[in-house]
Amino acid sequence: EIILSKHQEGKFEVLQNIPNREDFHFGWYVYFQKKLTNSPVKEVYGRKIYRPSDEKDTGRAYYEKYARLNLDNFEIEELADLKGYLAFYSPKANVFYALEMDDAVHEAKLYQVNEGTLKLLKTFKDVDPTSGLNSLDISRSSILVKKGNKIKVYALPGLKEVRFKKL
Repeated sequence: EIILSKHQEGKFEVLQNIPNREDFHFGWYVYFQKKLTNSPVKEVYGRKIYRPSDEKDTGRAYYEKYARLNLDNFEIEELADLKGYLAFYSPKANVFYALEMDDAVHEAKLYQVNEGTLKLLKTFKDVDPTSGLNSLDISRSSILVKKGNKIKVYALPGLKEVRFKKL
C-alpha cells in the first residue's frame, strides 16, 4: 500500500491510501525540493515490476518498466521498458530526470521525464556505477562523470559542460 501524507508541525495527515497491487516502486533515489508550497508535485515516477508466471520460459525472475503515479487521479501508468536500474531526481517541482544505468554495457542514459514522456537527453558511455574510476553521479544541479583521472561536470538543466579555469 502507498500512503501519501502531508507533514506539518510535527504531525502527519494522510491524504490518500493507494493499494499497491501493481507492484509500483519509487526510483532508486527520489529527490524533491524541500518546500513545494508554490508548485505542488503532480506526479511521481518509479518502476513497475512484472513477475512472469513461468520463469522457465522467460529466463528472468521479473521485468521492470518505467511507471508514473499521477497524483491527480492516483492511477499508475506504464511508460517504457527499463534496462539497468533507475534513479529519479527533481531539482525543482515537476522537473524530473531519470538516470538509467546498465551495468552489462557500462552505459548510462539521462532522460528528462515530464507528464509521462521520457526524452533522452544524453548517453554516457564507458561508465560503471559500481566503480570509482569510471563512474557517474547526479545531484540536483549537475552530473559528475569520472573516467580515470579526468572529471567532467555537466550543469542541469541544459547539460552544458562546466569548465574550470586553472584546473
